[in-house]
Amino acid sequence: MTRVVITGLGAVCCLGTGVAAFWDGLLAGGGTPTEVPVPALHMRTKIMYLVDRATIPPEPSAYAGIELGTSPRLAVAAAEQALTDAGLDRAAR
Repeated sequence: MTRVVITGLGAVCCLGTGVAAFWDGLLAGGGTPTEVPVPALHMRTKIMYLVDRATIPPEPSAYAGIELGTSPRLAVAAAEQALTDAGLDRAAR
């Protein structure tokens, strides 16, 4: 069995950006689904939980100059929060 140690936390989701906002969203009962009127989506249901884009940086600082799509940008923003929470400075990252 491989052991894992969690040293930092980060969250970017419909409940909020950042661990405190995520936890507050969980305690409040979760997010509110939104109907997404995008005809190109070939899905039976178009009700989704959306992330407030205003709460995430347009380009995560560690990857400045590299164009990332929306999903990788959310993942990198959450990872940067976790690294900061773990107390790792830029050199250690």
